[in-house]
Parts: sequence; C-alpha cells; structure tokens
Amino acid sequence: MTFKVRLLLGAAAPFVFTLPAVAQVTISTATTAPVETATANAGAASDVTIASGGSVSPTTASTTAVTVNSNNDIINNGTISFNNLNDTTGVRLLPGFTGSYGG
Repeated sequence: MTFKVRLLLGAAAPFVFTLPAVAQVTISTATTAPVETATANAGAASDVTIASGGSVSPTTASTTAVTVNSNNDIINNGTISFNNLNDTTGVRLLPGFTGSYGG
C-alpha cells in the first residue's frame, strides 16, 4: 500500500467510526406534563424510560399521558395515571412509526 493511500485511509478513519448519538430520557420522579417521544429530549426525539419511582399523571382532561409519535420507544416501569378526569388516554401509539411501548 502506498504512502498516499495510507494517508487517505488514516484521514477517513475518524468518520467511518462516528456513530449517531442515541438519546435517552428517564423520568424518575412524578411529572404532570404529558410526554411525547417526538419532543421528549428538549424538543428532540428520544427514547423514554419511566423508572420504577417515576410517574406521568396529567392534571387536565382530554389529554394523553404518553404518546409514541416517533421512531423511539417508551419503557414503563413506573406509573401512568389520571385522577377524576374525563376523556383521557394513558398511552397512544400513532401509526407510521417504528417506536414501541413496553414495560
């Protein structure tokens, strides 16, 4: 292998091994804000884990607590709940995405 080829390969190596960052948001405390995978990480899409001590409990009627609306996952080891509210949805999975919900 010539010096020129080695030099080019050496310069390209950092770009070959660069992987995209995988965002992960963990909810470990109680929150009343609805959660959407498309905006969970400060406006960016992210996987979301509701930890065993975490909860999502919105306080307004006609809302969804957790929505999978991107190619990201929700893992629920905590609690999703409503208290005395009408027209609510706990978990909503929108079509057209590969994201999933599990616990």
